[in-house]
Amino acid sequence: MINDSGKVGYIDTSGKLVIPCQFDAPINQITSPCASLFKDGKAWVFRASADSSAMEACGGWAQIDTAGKLLTDYSPDASVGEYWMIPSENVEKYNLFCLADANLATGQKEQFPDVCTAPGIGTFTARFGGTDTGLASIPNGGLYIVKRQTVGTRNLSTYTTTSFETVNPTGSWDAIASYHQVNYKLENTTTGIDNVDIVVIPCVRGEDFDFDGSHHMSPNSYYPLTVERIERTLQPGEVVRGSFRPQWGFESYLLKYVVIKLEPGDMELLQQNCIGVLDRDMTYHPSQRTIAENQLASDFVHKYFADYLK
Repeated sequence: MINDSGKVGYIDTSGKLVIPCQFDAPINQITSPCASLFKDGKAWVFRASADSSAMEACGGWAQIDTAGKLLTDYSPDASVGEYWMIPSENVEKYNLFCLADANLATGQKEQFPDVCTAPGIGTFTARFGGTDTGLASIPNGGLYIVKRQTVGTRNLSTYTTTSFETVNPTGSWDAIASYHQVNYKLENTTTGIDNVDIVVIPCVRGEDFDFDGSHHMSPNSYYPLTVERIERTLQPGEVVRGSFRPQWGFESYLLKYVVIKLEPGDMELLQQNCIGVLDRDMTYHPSQRTIAENQLASDFVHKYFADYLK
């Protein structure tokens, strides 16, 4: 790592500073500092000469051990100038990388061999060694300490509706403050981490929603309301309890509930059939769908999830 004064130090895989920031760093032509990785218990450290400029650092290298103790004297190296001009054999000799962007140096696929993905970041490379904590090279973002998370299984946990509840915050029914909710339980009965990604689709009969016939709903057909998507990562044996509000104005127990354990592409398929989570414009709500869209959504749940609607 490098501190605010431009001095280089070293951290362990947990992120703890184990060798203080005390060494110089050669500067490349875009003013990005460079340093050496440890290999076989040794690393190279740099000492700049007095006439080094911001764009061209001259000086020499010495070796240190994992405690930061100098193993050799500093030896001048004429090749340590602008970083882009360092011959590839010397990059390998000093096991160099760029602290601002580890992908700039030659041979960085060997330094960061593990390909990873993370939400909001995408694909990046990292070096974990023998632990779950490692150093990651984030595109356009520099170097970070990261924690590796086991991917685990998908949707092996059970979902159970435990009760329907009317919540009256004021102590008596109030059409504004009171609401209905569905209580549920997730349980991971496996011996590993399980990633839960399910949707619960409340469905209402046409006659219970379209009182005046303005939406042209079939009285005995069911129509999806906006869905509840539940995404959780459960540890082995973990039980999680939660709740959601299926629809303002409808008592929860009067609705039918379709439960889908999502696979890749399933959410997009639901949206193509006008079924989705609540959004700002209530696009997936019966009152905002067109007659054709309501019919499409109804046909979809009756065709594929008829058992839930009995």
